[in-house]
Amino acid sequence: MGKDGSGSKKRKKEENSNAATGVSSPSSRRQKTSSSSFGQQLSTSSRLQDTTTSSKSRNSSDVVGVLYQEYCELPFTLNTLLVEECNFVTRKGFDSPHGYDCEPARRPARSVHDLPAKVTVKQVLQHYQRKRGGGGTGGDNGGSNSSVDKETDHSEGKNYEEKQKQVKKFCTGLALLFDDVLPVCLLYPEERPQYESLQLDEDLKLKRPSEIYGSTFLLRLLVRLPRLLVAEPRSEMDVMGPMVADLIVLLQKNKQACFGKDVYREPRWEELFPWEQALRQQQKKRNTTDEEDDVNNDRSMSSPCTGSSSSMAISRTP
Repeated sequence: MGKDGSGSKKRKKEENSNAATGVSSPSSRRQKTSSSSFGQQLSTSSRLQDTTTSSKSRNSSDVVGVLYQEYCELPFTLNTLLVEECNFVTRKGFDSPHGYDCEPARRPARSVHDLPAKVTVKQVLQHYQRKRGGGGTGGDNGGSNSSVDKETDHSEGKNYEEKQKQVKKFCTGLALLFDDVLPVCLLYPEERPQYESLQLDEDLKLKRPSEIYGSTFLLRLLVRLPRLLVAEPRSEMDVMGPMVADLIVLLQKNKQACFGKDVYREPRWEELFPWEQALRQQQKKRNTTDEEDDVNNDRSMSSPCTGSSSSMAISRTP
């Protein structure tokens, strides 16, 4: 008992002296090291959870983007339409200060779409909604009045209504997305002046872009759709993806009706870049000077030659 009491007194004295001098005892060191190691484990586990969740979200978004890419893949014939359109819209002339990519005889150097289009994006989506709004509700069952037939008719009617709602939601959502995205990422720089001029047109400024632009611009949207919808949930993609692929099939089957009426024209004055307007003014000045020179040459050729006739008369006199 005496030894234990003296030992406890010594430990207390050591702890008091350590506290006064700032030196920690071995027991307190063990507690601190255990608490610090536990905190490190918690921090590392939280970091791992954050990295795993971020990697999972990134992987899920990548998977959704890849799946949308599969649904939005265009066939070769529709891709060629986009390539040809790019050539018409973005080519430069022989007198361009930025380099030319077409022969001098081709005028105009570039073209623009004749808007409003004869077949607009809204008309295409309305046609798709009529065609793919759903099949029949079961039809005639041969006059049978059994409860099983009634249940099947009821379930088919529900499926028909649900499909109609999905197709209508898809068409309206795609039209709204087209209206919002068109001025952001669906126009070439050469088409920007035309878009700004349409905003000032009294007849067209109250219309939506889906009521003005044609089917080729819908193809541009379908090409960029995987990047635009990468943040959408997987459930939306499962519903929307097959309808996107079905819409591409409909455009492919009705290629002549949807894209055969696209008309290109020469840009108007307000649809030109400033350097294009300067070039056009220079060309007008050249044309006027050439016309004046031609008129002067014609007048000189048609005037009577008085000097030559007098010399001929003098030579004839004896």
